[in-house]
Amino acid sequence: MSKAFDRSMKSEDALRSYFKPLEKELVDTVNKKYTELLDQYKDDFLIKLDGIIDGVSCYEQRLRAQKSKKLLRDTTDFQRGNVFTWLKNSGSTESGNIVKNIHNIRETDAHTTSSTASHSAVVRDIGVRSDERLALNNTPNIPASSPLNYVAQNQSLDVRPKVRNVTGPLDTLPLPLPIRQKERGRYPCSLSRGRKRQCLMGDSIIIFRYLLLLSVTTTVLGSCNDTECEICIPYFPEGMLVHCTNKHLTGLPELPYNVYELQLSHNSISVLKTGMFNITELTQRLTLLYLDNNKITEIQSSAFLGVNKLKHLDLSHNTNLKSLNSGALLCLSSLQYLDLQSTGLVSLAQGVFKSVPVMEILLLSFNNFSNIPPNSFEGTRELKTLDFSNNNIKTLEKNAFNGVVILIHLNLSFNLITNIERSTFQPLVNLRNLKLTYNKLVTINTNVLQPLQQLHLLELEGNQWDCTCSASNFYRWIHSFHGNVTGPLCATPQFLIGKGDLGHLPSECYIHCPKHEPKENCWLPPTTAPPINLNEVIPRLTNLAYVSLAFSVISVAFIVATSMGV
Repeated sequence: MSKAFDRSMKSEDALRSYFKPLEKELVDTVNKKYTELLDQYKDDFLIKLDGIIDGVSCYEQRLRAQKSKKLLRDTTDFQRGNVFTWLKNSGSTESGNIVKNIHNIRETDAHTTSSTASHSAVVRDIGVRSDERLALNNTPNIPASSPLNYVAQNQSLDVRPKVRNVTGPLDTLPLPLPIRQKERGRYPCSLSRGRKRQCLMGDSIIIFRYLLLLSVTTTVLGSCNDTECEICIPYFPEGMLVHCTNKHLTGLPELPYNVYELQLSHNSISVLKTGMFNITELTQRLTLLYLDNNKITEIQSSAFLGVNKLKHLDLSHNTNLKSLNSGALLCLSSLQYLDLQSTGLVSLAQGVFKSVPVMEILLLSFNNFSNIPPNSFEGTRELKTLDFSNNNIKTLEKNAFNGVVILIHLNLSFNLITNIERSTFQPLVNLRNLKLTYNKLVTINTNVLQPLQQLHLLELEGNQWDCTCSASNFYRWIHSFHGNVTGPLCATPQFLIGKGDLGHLPSECYIHCPKHEPKENCWLPPTTAPPINLNEVIPRLTNLAYVSLAFSVISVAFIVATSMGV
């Protein structure tokens, strides 16, 4: 019961907070709809309302009658000496933890009653609702003129008789209400006009109220134009889900209030104008915004003004975007995910990401970057994943990653990188995965990798590696590295092509570096048997001959002895 109560309270609180900004609109709309419906269906409405009131009254009357009967039965049980007790803190009679114990109080004298002390011992640990406590006299025998009988006869539940001369532990005695089987039969209310009416239960009233609230939700929150949006549904308690894709839209469609997720993918939007999303329908709850596969060529400064709760923004596959100005991402202080893949970007304005300080994932793959501008990521203190794959980057400059202290995943694969400056990775002290596959690297300075103390995985496949003595230092670094290195494959010298990753080559190839380059046979197994050393072989053969001779002498002696019968 407590869990169900907690859930109901939480649901009620969530519902109140959800509709709080729209309280006035809700009341006005309900009153308006009520007036219209009352004028249109006045007679039917009054008849149905009369039936509901009669049903509730009937149900209340039935409950009163049943409770009065229980009160009368319990009074009789007390008079006969049968006391029903419950465990402590058992709660109401609806609880499943009630334990019924019948104590037959034996009277020592037929004309006397049991003492106050005996009853005190029986009922001391009884625990029932405080509003059902009843004061009794010192004696358990209740005369016919007692107020209890008056209560039962008059079917009143609110009378709490006061009895004089109450002393001892029987000052307040909880009235036991033992669980009994439900009575079957017709309700104790009469049926008028020849029609059978059913008494309404409490749950029915709750459902009725919920349906009434649900019926006006769409009217209050607004709705979408069916020709512009294919999905427009509430997603409780976050807000509304609105999907308007493949509709050839050039701007925002008609929207309901409290939009939580807005999908405008595959449309014809070309410019995100200043304050474009600063409307009441979006500023309250908008969290997810999808603008991918449009025709966006420009994002004006403060275009996202007002939607400061936005966390997920997808601008991918707008192939003509080309650049981002320094104010393009203003007002997105809560943004955590930004997708700019396949947007044709060739440059980034300095400080463009300062307005997104909590961004965690930034995707910039499949663009036309030739380099990563210095200090581009200053202010992005929460950035953990950065993807620059499939661009045209040739050189990694030393200040390219300033400010991204907690970066964990860095993807630079499928670029044209030939050189990495020494201090490029200096800020990346928490980097764990570095992907440099399919670039133009032929060697790498181990000092570049020195700051990467947390690195677990280094991927270098697809690079044409120089495996001469220039790779000896990196070869030793690979064998001292506690993580995993995939690749690179040797492109030179010729005899090492196709012989496996650099780290899997035999150490003999680099044991004489830098004086001597790896030789062709450094990785080959020996093809001829080693020369025989006679100085070691002759003594072993002599010892073997002596052992054989001794064994032969022993065998002959054994045969001769056997033949002579010894």
